[in-house]
Amino acid sequence: MSDPQKQTKAEIDLIASIVLMLIGIFVFYHSIILPRPNNAWLTAPGLVPLALSVSLFFCALYLMVITIKRVQKEKREGKSKGLFKDIKISINKELILVVAITFLFIFVLLERLYFEFASTIYCTLIVRFFWPKAKKIWVLLLAMIIIFVSSAIVCVLFANYLGVLLPGDSFVLDLIFYIGRM
Repeated sequence: MSDPQKQTKAEIDLIASIVLMLIGIFVFYHSIILPRPNNAWLTAPGLVPLALSVSLFFCALYLMVITIKRVQKEKREGKSKGLFKDIKISINKELILVVAITFLFIFVLLERLYFEFASTIYCTLIVRFFWPKAKKIWVLLLAMIIIFVSSAIVCVLFANYLGVLLPGDSFVLDLIFYIGRM
């Protein structure tokens, strides 16, 4: 069995740890500045993001430390020249595609469509590009139906049982509201 740490390049681990630490700091800052009802942290909306950001920061810090130790050990053993010495840049088209579709979802679709429709389009695009069987139209239509129903159920569960609204408006919640007013 191979060691999972040996499968990734040290440069990728180091960059990932730095990015994750920055995200942790960003979320920490924004969770601290959220308003707290009666200055009580136990009921503050920023409590969970605060805890997650601290956890993320320390996990990323741990990744950075073990990466640096691994590089130092490999350098002593002559297996590596050090960080960023043997770097080769390659373009991962699938990663770029997922990032582009995700930005489309967050900044375009959620701003203009109901959550169910936006998430259906997003997930359908992901399924279409990364699942070979989705080339058939009936498989894609079935996936779209399953995705729409699932996102509608998630919207209702989150709104009614957790008291949390998902980004954008919800078609199903609006439909339930209008039917209830009749």
